[in-house]
Amino acid sequence: MHYDFDNFLNSIKYLDRADVLVLVQNHGQSLEKASTRYDKQERLELQKNTADLLFWMEHQKRPLHMNELEFAKFKPLCENFIKKHQLASRAMELFSRIPA
Repeated sequence: MHYDFDNFLNSIKYLDRADVLVLVQNHGQSLEKASTRYDKQERLELQKNTADLLFWMEHQKRPLHMNELEFAKFKPLCENFIKKHQLASRAMELFSRIPA
Protein backbone atom coordinates (compact mmCIF):
# COMPACT_ATOMS: atom_id res chain seq x y z
CA MET A 1 0.00 0.00 0.00
CA HIS A 2 2.66 2.53 0.98
CA TYR A 3 4.46 1.26 -2.08
CA ASP A 4 1.89 2.95 -4.34
CA PHE A 5 2.19 6.28 -2.53
CA ASP A 6 5.97 6.01 -2.50
CA ASN A 7 5.90 5.40 -6.26
CA PHE A 8 3.62 8.40 -6.69
CA LEU A 9 6.02 10.59 -4.71
CA ASN A 10 8.95 9.28 -6.72
CA SER A 11 7.18 10.04 -9.99
CA ILE A 12 6.56 13.70 -9.07
CA LYS A 13 9.68 14.65 -7.14
CA TYR A 14 11.37 16.54 -10.01
CA LEU A 15 8.33 18.44 -11.27
CA ASP A 16 7.57 22.11 -10.71
CA ARG A 17 5.58 22.95 -7.59
CA ALA A 18 2.52 24.12 -9.56
CA ASP A 19 2.46 20.89 -11.57
CA VAL A 20 2.81 18.78 -8.42
CA LEU A 21 -0.03 20.67 -6.78
CA VAL A 22 -2.35 19.94 -9.73
CA LEU A 23 -1.31 16.27 -9.84
CA VAL A 24 -1.82 15.83 -6.10
CA GLN A 25 -5.26 17.41 -6.27
CA ASN A 26 -6.22 15.22 -9.23
CA HIS A 27 -4.81 12.13 -7.51
CA GLY A 28 -6.90 12.88 -4.42
CA GLN A 29 -10.04 13.34 -6.49
CA SER A 30 -9.47 10.09 -8.37
CA LEU A 31 -9.25 8.25 -5.05
CA GLU A 32 -12.73 9.43 -4.08
CA LYS A 33 -14.21 7.09 -6.67
CA ALA A 34 -14.66 3.40 -5.98
CA SER A 35 -12.12 1.28 -7.81
CA THR A 36 -11.15 -2.33 -8.22
CA ARG A 37 -7.49 -1.32 -7.97
CA TYR A 38 -7.67 -0.69 -4.20
CA ASP A 39 -9.87 -2.01 -1.48
CA LYS A 40 -11.64 0.51 0.73
CA GLN A 41 -8.93 0.55 3.43
CA GLU A 42 -6.14 1.04 0.89
CA ARG A 43 -8.04 3.83 -0.82
CA LEU A 44 -8.66 5.59 2.50
CA GLU A 45 -5.00 5.36 3.42
CA LEU A 46 -3.94 6.74 0.03
CA GLN A 47 -6.46 9.56 0.44
CA LYS A 48 -4.98 10.39 3.85
CA ASN A 49 -1.43 10.36 2.48
CA THR A 50 -2.46 12.54 -0.44
CA ALA A 51 -4.27 14.98 1.87
CA ASP A 52 -1.16 15.15 4.08
CA LEU A 53 1.00 16.00 1.07
CA LEU A 54 -1.47 18.65 -0.04
CA PHE A 55 -1.54 20.11 3.49
CA TRP A 56 2.26 20.36 3.56
CA MET A 57 2.37 21.95 0.10
CA GLU A 58 -0.25 24.55 1.01
CA HIS A 59 0.89 25.38 4.55
CA GLN A 60 4.57 24.32 4.73
CA LYS A 61 3.79 22.54 7.99
CA ARG A 62 3.87 18.90 8.98
CA PRO A 63 0.38 17.56 9.68
CA LEU A 64 0.21 16.98 13.43
CA HIS A 65 -0.93 13.37 13.13
CA MET A 66 1.80 12.47 10.62
CA ASN A 67 4.82 10.64 11.98
CA GLU A 68 8.33 11.84 11.16
CA LEU A 69 9.26 8.87 8.97
CA GLU A 70 6.25 9.38 6.73
CA PHE A 71 6.81 13.14 6.60
CA ALA A 72 10.47 12.62 5.64
CA LYS A 73 9.23 11.19 2.34
CA PHE A 74 8.33 14.75 1.30
CA LYS A 75 11.94 15.93 1.67
CA PRO A 76 12.98 15.24 -1.97
CA LEU A 77 10.05 17.36 -3.13
CA CYS A 78 11.06 20.15 -0.79
CA GLU A 79 14.68 20.01 -2.00
CA ASN A 80 13.51 20.17 -5.62
CA PHE A 81 11.20 23.14 -4.98
CA ILE A 82 14.02 24.99 -3.22
CA LYS A 83 16.45 24.20 -6.04
CA LYS A 84 13.94 25.62 -8.54
CA HIS A 85 13.37 28.71 -6.33
CA GLN A 86 9.74 27.71 -5.82
CA LEU A 87 10.04 27.44 -2.06
CA ALA A 88 12.17 29.32 0.46
CA SER A 89 15.22 27.49 1.78
CA ARG A 90 13.90 27.79 5.33
CA ALA A 91 11.30 25.16 4.37
CA MET A 92 14.03 22.55 4.97
CA GLU A 93 13.94 23.40 8.68
CA LEU A 94 10.93 21.11 9.07
CA PHE A 95 13.05 18.19 7.89
CA SER A 96 16.14 19.08 9.92
CA ARG A 97 14.35 17.96 13.09
CA ILE A 98 13.85 14.48 11.71
CA PRO A 99 16.60 11.97 12.55
CA ALA A 100 18.34 10.59 9.48
